[in-house]
Amino acid sequence: MRNETAVTDADDAPAKLTHRVDTHYTGNKAKERKNSSTLD
Repeated sequence: MRNETAVTDADDAPAKLTHRVDTHYTGNKAKERKNSSTLD
């Protein structure tokens, strides 16, 4: 059982990390779009 839990945690970790990166990336893109529209 302990091994199954370890596998589950390992499988979940990349998904959480990817979600965090996507959110951060999207946030930066939104800032860039806002800044560029302000310059225009």
